[in-house]
Amino acid sequence: MVSTVAEAIISIAAIVAATFVAVTIFSSIFQISDTSSLILSNIKEKIDVDVKIITGYVATDYVKVWIKNVGRDSILEELIIRCDVMFGKKGELKYIPYQKYTDTSPYWNYTIVNDYVNPNTWDPEETIELIIQWDTTLETGDYVLIFTTYAGSSDRIVMSK
Repeated sequence: MVSTVAEAIISIAAIVAATFVAVTIFSSIFQISDTSSLILSNIKEKIDVDVKIITGYVATDYVKVWIKNVGRDSILEELIIRCDVMFGKKGELKYIPYQKYTDTSPYWNYTIVNDYVNPNTWDPEETIELIIQWDTTLETGDYVLIFTTYAGSSDRIVMSK
């Protein structure tokens, strides 16, 4: 009788332990699955929304660059202005706000130079002309411009004056 009770207790403990291990393993599998889905979604968005800086130059008090939409998705005007622009001498980059959000230089603005398909939408294969209006005279030297889309894809260019 004592051995039967001991066997029952051991059996119940084994079932509880096996259940705990199974729940832990399945929980980990679902977390890995969710993480993988999120990573793939982010990669897809970066492929769908991608840019390439074609060329640019630094003038006395402004900078001009041309950026091509090389992704698969069109970028609406309200998303273009959410892109981030960093500019400055190497090691001294400064965040440049879009003109709508500031009254003082520096700021950036853009024009879609070959707006063929959808007006006011930056479609694939179209180029924007981005102009940074600077607050002082830009000195001679090397400058870096980094353009980052709202989706996180980015490109950079180094220009000399």
